[in-house]
Amino acid sequence: MEQSKKYIEIVSALTTDKEFGPALDLMKGFHPIEKRWLTEEEDREPLSLLKWVYRDQIINPKYSTNMIKLAQLWLKYFPEIDDIISLNHREFDLALWEIAFKRITPKHVTYVFYPDNVNETYHKTRDLSNNAVDKISRSIAKNPAFQNMYYWVFSFPAKGPLGDTIEKNVGLTKSLKNNLGILDYSPGLLCNFLLNRGIPIEELLSPNQFEDLVGMIFKEEGWEIYRMKKTRDGGKDIIAKLHSKNPIITYIQAKRYSKNNKVGISKVKEFVATVAGDKISKGYLVSTSLVSG
Repeated sequence: MEQSKKYIEIVSALTTDKEFGPALDLMKGFHPIEKRWLTEEEDREPLSLLKWVYRDQIINPKYSTNMIKLAQLWLKYFPEIDDIISLNHREFDLALWEIAFKRITPKHVTYVFYPDNVNETYHKTRDLSNNAVDKISRSIAKNPAFQNMYYWVFSFPAKGPLGDTIEKNVGLTKSLKNNLGILDYSPGLLCNFLLNRGIPIEELLSPNQFEDLVGMIFKEEGWEIYRMKKTRDGGKDIIAKLHSKNPIITYIQAKRYSKNNKVGISKVKEFVATVAGDKISKGYLVSTSLVSG
């Protein structure tokens, strides 16, 4: 996975209260007061000052410069910075994001997968990230829940300090699942994520989310999807309709079982009976496991 992460970007929406918004601006290289992007020197030099210059010369300088003012902002927004400023560059970035994540909540996380020949298709692959950023930004902008929040939607390499911190804090874990639905992702991105991780689906998705995933895949293929309520309905979790010259209706049953927990033959027979009894032309039983003999 470590090698394949070279070709993966994460598009994420980070939210925080407006009080911490200026600190997040500074972290992303945006001047929180002058409302402009920092130069490369402004991004680097103030942290160097904090590492090598005595604090009283920064807090009460004889001559104030732009770099000193920026160093003062770092001290203002991150009083914990003295505990981590002596770390090397990568360790510092990791520690800084860990501090920030005490005030930040990731609301969306989408993986964008690039082909191995990423340099040959740079503009096309960048469009994937940009489109995901635009889509998530529009969704958040319309959501009243975020009106009094600061949010930042952006893309960044999965292999790096921020990518490592995001995955450590959320990943496709219970924390993320409680905040997001699988339907926030396009099927291709999610399936690629699962394939690249090499982790069994049943360890990542709840039964309900597995049904979402199966429904998304059918929808991507042009089917109209109807999710069923949880009742004793003979096992049909999804009804799918394909509108064509000869319309097709099919039942779908999704079983998110562990590898050692096979789908019993009685469940299969029950599903087949439901499909036949309702005079439906097709039925699909989709499972993460096998069917017992």
